[in-house]
Amino acid sequence: MIDVVVLLCGVVGVALLTEAAWTMRRSVQEGGDTTAVVAKAVSIAMAASLCGALGLAAVLYFGVAH
Repeated sequence: MIDVVVLLCGVVGVALLTEAAWTMRRSVQEGGDTTAVVAKAVSIAMAASLCGALGLAAVLYFGVAH
């Protein structure tokens, strides 16, 4: 079960980081309001970090404590 949780957190985290990188690249190409796009990319990257932290917490809790 823990493998599924870690895999899910990893896949979602990588997908979110890819979306953040795509958003940053798009802002450079379009040349529009970069502040809003950068804020969106940062919030997406923070969500990816949260997914990674949840996966690590699950590993530590279920792997070490039980």
